[in-house]
Amino acid sequence: MKEKSFASLPVVLVDDDQSVLHATAAVLNSAGVANVELVNDSRELLPALERHAASLILLDLFMPHVTGNELLPEIARLYPELPVIVMTAAQDIETAVLSMKEGAFDYLVKPVEESRLLASVRHALEVQSLRRQMGVLKHYLLSDCLQHGEAFAGIVTNSRKMRALFQY
Repeated sequence: MKEKSFASLPVVLVDDDQSVLHATAAVLNSAGVANVELVNDSRELLPALERHAASLILLDLFMPHVTGNELLPEIARLYPELPVIVMTAAQDIETAVLSMKEGAFDYLVKPVEESRLLASVRHALEVQSLRRQMGVLKHYLLSDCLQHGEAFAGIVTNSRKMRALFQY
């Protein structure tokens, strides 16, 4: 899992249980995810996301103050491209289905097996990385601006095909 794109933005862990936060962070750190932010008060999550971007959220559902069930649709509404993995002790199917309908990327039941956690995190980060790459490609291909126009200053053309090649 040791890729540069995974280390650029933080993985945010949200749980009121300090031992779960630290154990999960240790597992992620040992797998190469160095940028892990711990949030033990669910009320702090949305303000933290406003201050700086994240690559992934691991969210507990049952917390005091603001529950994960309340946060999940709000995160999906405000940050639709941000994957959220629900990691909770709730083992009932209805809760899992509701979480997925509300926008969860995956649903893990505590205690989470380390390999399952890492596979889910890896998959979410890969999808997030592909979304970013797709956004960059869309920008290059659909916007009519050149990144380094000075490199093509000596070429005079009105051809859209040539301009598309320059953009590429």
